[in-house]
Formats: sequence, C-alpha cells, structure tokens
Amino acid sequence: MVTAAPNPNLIAFVGDLHGKLAAFEHTTAQALNRGATTIVQVGDFWIYDGPKELPKLQRTLRRICPDGIAVEDIDYRFIDGNHENFDVLNPGAAALVQMSDNVTYMPRGTRAHLAGAAILFFGGASSTDREHRIEGKDWWPAENITTGQAERVTAADPADTSDSSRVDILVTHDTSTTAFTDLCTVSPHARGKQHDPAGETNRAHLDSIVARARPRFHVHGHHHTRHSCTYDLDGHPVTDISLSLEKTTGSVAICDTRDLTWTSPVGRQDTGDDEKLPIPGREPETTACAEHDTQPPTATTPPRTHPPC
Repeated sequence: MVTAAPNPNLIAFVGDLHGKLAAFEHTTAQALNRGATTIVQVGDFWIYDGPKELPKLQRTLRRICPDGIAVEDIDYRFIDGNHENFDVLNPGAAALVQMSDNVTYMPRGTRAHLAGAAILFFGGASSTDREHRIEGKDWWPAENITTGQAERVTAADPADTSDSSRVDILVTHDTSTTAFTDLCTVSPHARGKQHDPAGETNRAHLDSIVARARPRFHVHGHHHTRHSCTYDLDGHPVTDISLSLEKTTGSVAICDTRDLTWTSPVGRQDTGDDEKLPIPGREPETTACAEHDTQPPTATTPPRTHPPC
C-alpha cells in the first residue's frame, strides 16, 4: 500500500476519461499518491449513468486511497465534455450537483474556491463524429454551449473586481480560438476539428468567457494532446494547458496553488517520478509554445467503433 500525506495546496487536473474506469483509477491514483486530494476532471467523464457506475467509483476510491489520506477528504469534481449522457447531466444547472460521496458535477458557469484557487468551470464541446452517433443514445445536442449559458459569465459587470469575481484557473473541455490555433500546429487530433462550424461557435463562446474572466491559467482536454502556450489578452497573459487522455503521459497535471507551479506525473502510477511542466514564459508580448506529447492510447486500450472526438 502506498503512503502519502495530503497536501491542501495541490489540485490535480485530469484529461478525458471516456467512461473508462481503468483510466479513472490510474489518473486518480497518480493524484492521490502525490498528496493531491482535490481533483478536477476536464470533461468526457461519463462514469455515472448506470446504477452500478457511481458505486464503482466509490469502491475504487476506497481501494486505491493511500495510507495517510482519508477517503472522506477526496474532493473529485468534473465538468461535461461532448461525450456525456445529457439525459443525466444538466449543463445549465445553476449549482453544483453532488453525484456521490466524493464526486461532484460542476455545470457550466459554476465556480468554486479549491485549495486556495478561484476556479471557473465551463463544459461543452462539439463531436465531429456525430454523424456516426445516435441522438439520445451516444450523442446529444446539449453538448454545445448556448449563448444563454455563456452569458452567465459574460453578462457579469466588468467593473466587478471583487474576490468573488476573480478567476485564477478556468476549466473547460474545448479551448479558446487562439490556443486552438496554436495547438493545431502540433496536434493532428486538433487539426481534424478545424473545419467544424459547431466547434468554431463553441470556441467563440469560450473566447468571450476568457475575455471576461481573464484567468491566469486555462486548463482543458478534448484534443488529446499535452501542450501549453501563453498568449496576450490585452496585456494580460493567459497560459493555456491542454491535457492528454486516459492513461497516456500528460493526462494529469498538478498545480501547487502556493506559487502556481505545475508538474506532471510520468511513468507508472506507483512511482514518484514527476516532471516540471514546460509552462512557457508569461511575457504578454509573445505567444510561447511548450513541448507537446501526442502519445496514443496504450495497446491494452479496447478499440472503439467510433473514436471519441
């Protein structure tokens, strides 16, 4: 059994899981073994809609929880991606939804202060493979961001500089247009989504949300690529962090909120190996790009009839 001490200053961010319990176990263990009991998953979660799914999550948490950490202290949050059951999730809900003892769904536009950081949550993205899917079974129009949902953030008073309006970290499934354009220079998966009108509309909504929220960091999934870039937003630097998927390298990034440094576990989940994430410099005059990782899923990953997009 692994022993770990809880660190209240850490937040682990986790990439797309696509309903795979093994990926949930792997990434959660990587976080807990490093003392991060606050975990935020960036969409395409989908481990909740059967009667056995949430109990499986709870049993998994109890089984993998290291000595030194109480299961009750694990705070696992997730947003919606495009691969979710929107008969179960309501992305327009006004408040967080407690799914189980430790797992909480954060609808679009909800906020929380976690580990000392102010976080804004905003899910939603477009499925480019929707023509291969069946509405109401594995695809829902509610995957896309609506104007009304975006206005929950953008309609706020721009003169409000109170602590309640502050955003240190924005968590979304897709990303801004600027970051997406940069990501396309290194990610074939992202390039495959370049000419999707629904995706362009979603990113336009996220552009307006980024402009209003002015986060220091923007963390997301959807593009299955570990990458980061820093760009200028009217003199305000925004660092965009893209996560990989499932059990691949770069699917977990851990933020120490004391100094906003980021690390990523590498190797097997039971090692202590970490690498400092190559976050580019935050000079607002430039757009800086970091080393990326586009590793494919492991050979043990079962094939999917329609690969998630």
